[in-house]
Amino acid sequence: MNLLTFADIRIIAVKEGVPDNKVEIGIWAKNNGYYQIKKRIDGKVKTFYFKQ
Repeated sequence: MNLLTFADIRIIAVKEGVPDNKVEIGIWAKNNGYYQIKKRIDGKVKTFYFKQ
């Protein structure tokens, strides 16, 4: 499973013409088959995306 960060997803989405804001990028990711998971790393919650 290849985990991508929000920054990685943002780069892919903006290249495809998605407006550069958090909501639009999240909607784009969900519509394109990416799943969102949150993991706690060093006391901070980080968001990762993966595609099956």
